[in-house]
Amino acid sequence: MFDQNQRSGDESLLPQEIEVKTIALALQENDAEAIALLESLKAGYEDCLEIVSSEEDAWTLWKFAKITYHKADITAIEAKPGQTELIIQSANTSHLKQGSNTGLPGGYSSIAARFKDNLVIYAFRYVSPGSSIGMRFDGLIFVRDKWVFIPKMWRAF
Repeated sequence: MFDQNQRSGDESLLPQEIEVKTIALALQENDAEAIALLESLKAGYEDCLEIVSSEEDAWTLWKFAKITYHKADITAIEAKPGQTELIIQSANTSHLKQGSNTGLPGGYSSIAARFKDNLVIYAFRYVSPGSSIGMRFDGLIFVRDKWVFIPKMWRAF
């Protein structure tokens, strides 16, 4: 089981980072609960309205999310053998707009102007001990009092 993250331990994680860790660990189990969790993370149109600034962009993002989940394979969200640690990274959308990106794929920077301000987008990465390279999954965002997961959302645009 995973026991570490980019910081030294859970005591140094912010509350939302603890939730991201919990989600990441649950998804990699590839069981019925993981499938139900992934289903609960699907973004609706109303969620997309809270992520991007225009209704047109929300519509585009929502259509992309629907296609992504239609093709989603829960078994693709897992750590490879030996990847026993977890790294959590995030970026505030306001910082992305200013050109600062702390670990998310570059695609997020390319669509930064479309985001509403002050949202935090999270990524998690399963890695081997001592490594920063591993299976990364991005696009977790907390809106409307719940988590939604739109992997690689920049591809919508």
